[in-house]
Amino acid sequence: MTRKTVKVDVLARVEGEGALKVVLRDGRVESAEFNIFEPPRFFEAFLRGRHFAETPDIVARICGICPIAYQMSGVHALENLLGVKVEGPLRDLRRLIYCGEWIESHVLHIHMLHAPDFLGYDGGVQMARDHGDAVKRGLQLKKVGNEILQLLGGREIHPVNVRVGGFHRAPRKRELAPLAEKLKWAREAALETARWVATFDFPERERDYTFVALRHSDEYPFNEGRIVSNKGLHISAAEYDAHFEETHVAHSTALHSHLRNGGGAYLTGPMARYNLAFDQLSALAKETAREIGLGESCRNPYRSIMVRAVETIYACDEALRVIENYEQPDRPFVPVEPRAGVGYAATEAPRGMLYHRYHIDDAGTITDAQIVPPTSQNQACLEEDLVDFIGVFSDLPHKELQYRCEQTVRNYDPCISCATHFLKLEIDRGVTRVTQGRVVVIGVGNLDRGDDAAGREVARRLRAAGESHAEILELEGEATGILAALEKAETAFLVDACFSGAPAGAIHRFDAAEGLPAHTNFSLSSHGFGLAEAVELAKALGALPLRCIVYAIEGESFDIGRPVSGAITRAIEEVATRVRDEILALPRHK
Repeated sequence: MTRKTVKVDVLARVEGEGALKVVLRDGRVESAEFNIFEPPRFFEAFLRGRHFAETPDIVARICGICPIAYQMSGVHALENLLGVKVEGPLRDLRRLIYCGEWIESHVLHIHMLHAPDFLGYDGGVQMARDHGDAVKRGLQLKKVGNEILQLLGGREIHPVNVRVGGFHRAPRKRELAPLAEKLKWAREAALETARWVATFDFPERERDYTFVALRHSDEYPFNEGRIVSNKGLHISAAEYDAHFEETHVAHSTALHSHLRNGGGAYLTGPMARYNLAFDQLSALAKETAREIGLGESCRNPYRSIMVRAVETIYACDEALRVIENYEQPDRPFVPVEPRAGVGYAATEAPRGMLYHRYHIDDAGTITDAQIVPPTSQNQACLEEDLVDFIGVFSDLPHKELQYRCEQTVRNYDPCISCATHFLKLEIDRGVTRVTQGRVVVIGVGNLDRGDDAAGREVARRLRAAGESHAEILELEGEATGILAALEKAETAFLVDACFSGAPAGAIHRFDAAEGLPAHTNFSLSSHGFGLAEAVELAKALGALPLRCIVYAIEGESFDIGRPVSGAITRAIEEVATRVRDEILALPRHK
């Protein structure tokens, strides 16, 4: 009898932090555990006692990749409670902003997180050296999606323009016109991506899944619809709790969802939507699906990358439809008044169905909240995939077997941070001044996580000092945003917090062209694809500025809600002075 254990202590190329353990006995998988070890995210508890109007700004902070899904689920649930119906141009704008999120999320997963599995690379940076054109196409596609979020949401990460009843501001028709031209390019690029991923070598594994997704009578599901399955389920969002339940498991801080009454695990997400609503895709999306060999049904999770590519085409088509037909509404929102009650809603995040339920009192205060993200719903199904599929690979060498296990997890594009319900809150309606120039300073960090704010505080001090020789930017740390900010810069200064074991407040200066030291961990975005990855990717694509200097300030405390500590404050002042001196010493172009 042979027993083999595959352990992955920290999964790479997923959103957040998780681990994996698979035990095989005599070539058969005995057990599989997808272990989420991020701290429990007590998000529903945080919402209690807050006014319902705060909900969109709060829930957007659950995820930097899918904030719109959380905002839309929240506002739909509250509008259900308040008896408000948002229709016409405002409803179309909600579909448009959802298109932006689907585009940026899907193409990030396809090009940077999932494609390396099929092409034999450890990650997107390594893949970029040999497949630079594909990676550049993906980054440009993501940028188009981000621009939709920027215009309609007020900013790309954690948008601030969504409100219960509509938007704080509705765009003018002429503001959408430039997006249309970019989306026409994006649609062609998405077609190219679909044909590219169709050439990958896919393991031929299928299961008889219970697919669960929204189904709408007139459109492919984003915001609205009934909850349906291929096994006969057909319910409203208000009936969700009667048919689904969440349970704790010992090996994870996140809840697992199951269908009640022995219904077991189910799959939500792109494959579920595709199988339950193929007929409602756009003509081009359906034509492309048939061209690349998907057909009208797909039960192979390894081919989910193809389904995401088809949904990206649909999102481009739908966005263009909305823009073509859009007329600015008389007012950007429908007025709402508080009343006691309970409201329910489900929408389709890129990774799958997202359910929200809220109770509020007569004053509009939230007394109870429930949020069930897609990753929680998919975890039990993901573990069943590992049990059913990995045994066939049991004779592979350990490293290759581990790779197959990780690939199986990444089929789901799991967003681990979302699944653990913890708050990372930052509400900022300010406007960052951006000027044109060939020198750029990028301050990276999260203003609500103590010393993680160091990079952005340096940027703010430079701006306050009237620095006019450089473009001053503040970013939260997502790699593709940093990469876009580096474009066309001749000189760049990147400033971030780090933790390498040096004393708090220590200042490190690196020349990015020479590489960043492996022992220095930069403060990463919530999705683990941040400054260091952006620098390596820029080098791989030949996009690193001629001069690219990284300043890293050794942090001490990164706890949520803590202020910047004293030693770091002194270092911030020093780094701002050093960066300003370096900028003034640069050769000037006539």
